[in-house]
Amino acid sequence: MDLKALREMDLEQARQICLDELSDILTDYTERSVPLAPSSRLIEDLGLDSFLTVYFLTQAEERFGIQIDETEYETIVFVQDILDFIFAKG
Repeated sequence: MDLKALREMDLEQARQICLDELSDILTDYTERSVPLAPSSRLIEDLGLDSFLTVYFLTQAEERFGIQIDETEYETIVFVQDILDFIFAKG
């Protein structure tokens, strides 16, 4: 994912592209399609356990070329939290 190109888009369009990419990551691993919204909670709404959450976050890091410190993983509860990292660190 080209973060420079995302920055050149309007925020809503860039956010939707990121949501689509995150949805693809989730679908690839769980083999089920789950609609994502910024307010989706990783555990309660998406049904991720701790292992899947770490996998999801590491795949997001790879896809977007960002680095999330492992100590920050526990602060990520919502999909919006991941979006915030993408736009802040990318």
